[in-house]
Amino acid sequence: MEKVESSSLSILRFLSVLMIVSCHFLQGYGSNWAFIFNIGVQVFFLISGYIFGSKNITNTIEWYKRRLKRILVPYYIYITIIAIIYFIFFRDLFSIRETLVQFCNLQGITRGFAGLEHLWFLTWIVACYLITPAIDKIRGGGIMC
Repeated sequence: MEKVESSSLSILRFLSVLMIVSCHFLQGYGSNWAFIFNIGVQVFFLISGYIFGSKNITNTIEWYKRRLKRILVPYYIYITIIAIIYFIFFRDLFSIRETLVQFCNLQGITRGFAGLEHLWFLTWIVACYLITPAIDKIRGGGIMC
């Protein structure tokens, strides 16, 4: 039974990725059809919520370390490189405010570096990571039905 659910989620995840790629491709051509495929993002978040909702977190600090390190280390390396490139080559686009927005991972709430709007979802993933242990404690751990 678990294997069937796993393959079903994998298929749904794959379809979501196809919808997201299609959305971006169509947006690049200015097509209004892009917004039909935009639902892929919401489906992807629902799948992630389902998977995280079934986790039983025994050590909250370790859970935070693993999750945040996985997302934030590559993100901060990337943002540091982009900030340096903007500072050196695109001084007119560089601003301290936008740099702080990016380093505080608030680009999903307010505007960060021009051209990096596609990173909005990282703000919300980190927010979900931060509340997941609290939700796990409220529901008493185990799989929620």
